[in-house]
Amino acid sequence: MWSGHHVGFLLHYKQNLKNLEDEVNNLEEQRSNVEGKVNEANRRGEAIDDIVSFWLKDADETRQGVDEFRDEVTVKENMSFFNFSCPNFVSRYRLSKEAKKKVVHIKYLTEEGGKIGTVSHPREAPPEELSSRDYEAFHSRDKVFKGIAEALKDPKVNKIGVYGTGGVGKTTMVTKVGELVMRDGTFDEVAMAVVSQDANVIKIQGQLADCLNLKLRGETEVERATQLWNRLNNGKKYLIILDDVWQELNLKEIGIPSTDGNKSCKVVLTSRNRDVWKNMDVKDFKNENLSEEESWALFKKKVGNNVDAPELREKAWAICKECQGLPVDIIALGSALMGKDMDAWQDELDKLKNSKIEGIIPKVFASSKGSYDQLDSKDAKSCINGNLVKKSSYINAAFRSSQTNEAYIFMKNEYLQLDYAPSSTNDKVLNGPLRISEGFPSLKNTVFAKLGIDCAFGSHHGDEAFIFSGNLCARINYASKTRNDKIIQGPMTIIQMFHFFKGTVFESGIDSAFESTVLDEAYLFKGSQYALINYNDPYLIAIRHITDGFVSLKDTIFESGIEAAFASHRANEAYIFKGDSYARINFAPHTTNDYIMGGVKKIAPNWPTLHGILSRKNTELDSKDAKSCINGNLVKKSNYINAAFRSCHTNQAYLFMKNEYLRLDYAPGSTNDKVLNGPLRISEGFPSLKNTAFAEPGIDCAFGSHHGDEAFIFSGNLCARINYAPGTTNDKIIQGPMTIIQMFPFFKGTVFESSIDSAFESTVLDEAYLFKGNQYALINYNDPHLIAIRHITEGFVSLKDTIFESGIEAAFASHRTNEAYLFKGDSYARINFAPHSTNDYIMGGVKKILPNWPSLHGILSRKN
Repeated sequence: MWSGHHVGFLLHYKQNLKNLEDEVNNLEEQRSNVEGKVNEANRRGEAIDDIVSFWLKDADETRQGVDEFRDEVTVKENMSFFNFSCPNFVSRYRLSKEAKKKVVHIKYLTEEGGKIGTVSHPREAPPEELSSRDYEAFHSRDKVFKGIAEALKDPKVNKIGVYGTGGVGKTTMVTKVGELVMRDGTFDEVAMAVVSQDANVIKIQGQLADCLNLKLRGETEVERATQLWNRLNNGKKYLIILDDVWQELNLKEIGIPSTDGNKSCKVVLTSRNRDVWKNMDVKDFKNENLSEEESWALFKKKVGNNVDAPELREKAWAICKECQGLPVDIIALGSALMGKDMDAWQDELDKLKNSKIEGIIPKVFASSKGSYDQLDSKDAKSCINGNLVKKSSYINAAFRSSQTNEAYIFMKNEYLQLDYAPSSTNDKVLNGPLRISEGFPSLKNTVFAKLGIDCAFGSHHGDEAFIFSGNLCARINYASKTRNDKIIQGPMTIIQMFHFFKGTVFESGIDSAFESTVLDEAYLFKGSQYALINYNDPYLIAIRHITDGFVSLKDTIFESGIEAAFASHRANEAYIFKGDSYARINFAPHTTNDYIMGGVKKIAPNWPTLHGILSRKNTELDSKDAKSCINGNLVKKSNYINAAFRSCHTNQAYLFMKNEYLRLDYAPGSTNDKVLNGPLRISEGFPSLKNTAFAEPGIDCAFGSHHGDEAFIFSGNLCARINYAPGTTNDKIIQGPMTIIQMFPFFKGTVFESSIDSAFESTVLDEAYLFKGNQYALINYNDPHLIAIRHITEGFVSLKDTIFESGIEAAFASHRTNEAYLFKGDSYARINFAPHSTNDYIMGGVKKILPNWPSLHGILSRKN
């Protein structure tokens, strides 16, 4: 039976198709305008705003979708014509409906493009170093300076690296060396690019082209690389400086001819991490911190000789020592204190002393800021000395319930159910605070219960909501008023759920969100940006700055970010939170007519029932990594082998050190082991694992399968079955990522459901040993069932009174029958494990990894 609504799509079939064509033409015109501005900005060497890039990408994808839609319409019409049949009304109804839907999106997209004014901004200066005018010819650096200059003149050296702590003066040194070799005629031209963490090839190419006064006409990386390559191969001598490198670079992809016998182009790289060029054939030099004497001399130069005054010298010396020999910090503090009174000096010294916690040396501000800002996790920024700092938490996430005037409020791993009583102070806590794992049993043993919920928003479909923790998300039925909640979709990465977020700031984590009053639409926030999406038929509508879409938030605390939010049950209203403050807004969907209702206020006393609940101290984190943070940066603790699995290639194994791995010929029974590949980032060697928990933070446990190139990998409570495609990067995920108990349901209620320490496959087909603490499980992984769970020493009697009786950190099965390697810290053992018996024995005793695995010398222990 066709309703009037359905008939309308049939009656307006041709009009809807015509409207689509008209809107596509309008979009094309708007796209040409924006693209013209972008081309002009590129010629000026400016950086294109992310929002503009996202809009252009959306416009291109939309145009491609319309082209495909046109093709489908043509096919359907031709079928009716050639078959001499009446039009297919079902097909026309669907196409008409789809055309109208596309018109709405394209019209909105065109309007958004019309709002784009400025498309670019000046490129940032190098983030950490001194300007060349601040360079001091320190005696301790003479040798390094001369060494770099000599290497640049050495015909056998093509690539040079300079590494050292952030703020130590790497950029300044290579800039001064560049000036020297230009003056003495060693090089004709010098070009420099700041690489930074994103290592964006287009941006690097643009910076180099600007230095060379070269106009790049190509649009793709390959076209631009060819132009650069030709320029740098024109017979002149070029020095290319690539500053602030965070990962291995493919110079050929950029267009730098430093290989293939080219002697006229040399490259200098700077990095905090020497490992980034370990596979690049680089001659490197370490730029050391200044000595105390050099630090004091530089500090005096910036402040003045009055620091030698008796009443000031002691404070000045103490402040200078806190800078730890980093010129950028010495200059920053010295300049700030120049001409200040004694109180200012004492205040600065007190700040530095107060930044120490239990004897930990404080990180110096300027040089550590870049690393701190790169951390995605809110919790990771509040860790120090191996323990999570007990920071005050107000509201971290929230979502509107299907029950009128009720909302769920999350404070990390706790939550409460609230009657929020709009426009009054009659709010009432209905349930909680409780642990998330208590109130949402389906989330027990997931990252959402253990680390907490960072962000959430309700759905327009009953008791459904979307929840986020780090880069993971899930769609749940929260079963209001009961504990019959269930996970409908996930856990999975954000870009698995919402693929359009790939390459945006939203792929690594989302701060807050709330659903719109427009069906299936929601607003998601990250930093100063927001995304408007359709979450049900997932597609991106727009990404913009908060103040572009919510003009009322300009000049408020919310313009730089929103920590939590939930939609009210009143039309077009939402509550937004940041720290101890909140605002109630009318968000006026698809317009900029939003306004704040009553101003920005403090949560207390306006939400009386939350008094004594906020701010919370939630500190329980199970993640191994979350417990090893310091001053906003993950502590680079020594790691030996965290996981391993046997390859299908004889005598080869994969060893994992958190987010890195190597492939090893382990040469059983000898010390002739050999590293065949790596160490590399897991994301580099296993592309299918990129943007999953297995790449970052890494693999905790793994074991090989008896079926070709397959293996099982684990990270926290997540696991996956993969084809690892040895010797190639054609790997793929066969099953997962999913929770351990989704893969192996028999582990529910055991110590194995939250994580697994190590594992290795048995010689019995489809069987494997999995270890957690002092227990192990023998399982069949192919027809999944549990065979036994026992204490390690009950099944492996030879491990009694060894370091392995309390736990095994990593393991892999040997290609020799019934043999396996076990690892713990810097020690290992080779055992004969005698399946289904207790006749196991250790072969040669427990030994140190070094020197018994010579090829791992210099690799272990890792700092990742």
